[in-house]
Amino acid sequence: MRLGNYLRVFSALSVLLLWHSSASAETYYWMFDSSGRKFPTPTAACQAAYANNEGWTFTRIAPYGSGNPIVSFRCYSNTKVDPAPHKESSHFIANRRGTSCPPGTTGYDSTTGECTAPEEDECADKAGIDEGFSKSGTAPDGFAFISSGGFGGTQRQGCKNGCALEIHDNRCKWGVAGAYYCRGTATYTGQQCATTGTGDQIDEDTNESTEPETIKEDVPCVYSASGDKQVCESKKSEEKEGQSCGTVNGVPTCVSTPPKKNGVDISTEVTTETHADGSTTITKKDTATSTTCTGINSCTSKTATTTTVIQKDADGNTTSTESKCTGAACGSSYNPDRDGDGLGDGEGEGSGGEGQDWYTPGDDTFESVLTQFAAAVKQTPIASKTTNFLTFRASGACPRWSVSVWVFDIDIDQLCSGNIPWDAIRAVILAAAAFLSFRIALF
Repeated sequence: MRLGNYLRVFSALSVLLLWHSSASAETYYWMFDSSGRKFPTPTAACQAAYANNEGWTFTRIAPYGSGNPIVSFRCYSNTKVDPAPHKESSHFIANRRGTSCPPGTTGYDSTTGECTAPEEDECADKAGIDEGFSKSGTAPDGFAFISSGGFGGTQRQGCKNGCALEIHDNRCKWGVAGAYYCRGTATYTGQQCATTGTGDQIDEDTNESTEPETIKEDVPCVYSASGDKQVCESKKSEEKEGQSCGTVNGVPTCVSTPPKKNGVDISTEVTTETHADGSTTITKKDTATSTTCTGINSCTSKTATTTTVIQKDADGNTTSTESKCTGAACGSSYNPDRDGDGLGDGEGEGSGGEGQDWYTPGDDTFESVLTQFAAAVKQTPIASKTTNFLTFRASGACPRWSVSVWVFDIDIDQLCSGNIPWDAIRAVILAAAAFLSFRIALF
């Protein structure tokens, strides 16, 4: 029984202490006299203090005392009594009472005597919201980087108006110099960039295409005078942009590729020297730099210098041409001067048009090809059993040919005339048809 009495007394004391604690916990308030009136801020208390004092108007408050935190403020006012000059005086002190700031505030400000309200958090309000974005720049920077193999890549986080986002769909196109343009979708995390250290600023979606493009550059040679020389700069290049791909529901949206570029820059100098007999020497110097890129910032260049010296007589006829090439790019497909006229293709006499190459006879002739064909036919099983069934003989300066097909002898000399040799064509067709008929007859 004694133990039970103790427990009942202890319970009663606990309830009493809890009631006293809750009753004594009171938010801060301010008073300027012993009237018992309470005010939420020291400014409100000072304004009330001077409200019933005619001729005085409240002006400001100032901390009073040296405590930390400051719990008292002096009330100041100006007199309105004329003709006396306006004079600021203090007649009241506003003192703080209570135990704590009200719920929902962030702390007590000793400079104002007020409890500070929490700032609005726009980032928290946006948590979970998806938003389209775009981003452009030149890698490497805070958002984009260059991976092995010359591919481009981006961070998975971004920052927009101070709020952090997680990027979950992002597609970019890339140039060989690192320039990029990206579009995608990101989700607000609810956090501020300042507290998370989340990366680079991303922008509003500009709706530009992220499909890779082929960029071509073609700058022709246009000569201008430079002292005693004619000079020009020409360029030709083709760049295929690369791309990096995002995902939609975990599925890649495209195939990632590095950018590629091939191009040549040509610097040309032409010097013409006229001799006493009227002949001329033209010296043309082309310095061509060919560049190949197979990825971002992954380019190699080779240079070739071609010097062509052309001698012409007094009538302008070319008497000799000499050309020499030095440099690692010699023998490449870039030939600044195919025709050797010293002026660049398509600009001088006899060029035949830009980039045109005239036919040059090789070792094969009509006679040699026809003879090889006849020999091949004779080696077939059917022809080997029919000796002299099909015989080709090529002779004559024109040349002239004769074909023996079984019991027929056909002369082919129409090619020596300027007319289209329809008879010769018919003869060849008849010869081929006769041979085919003979083969069918045997088998």
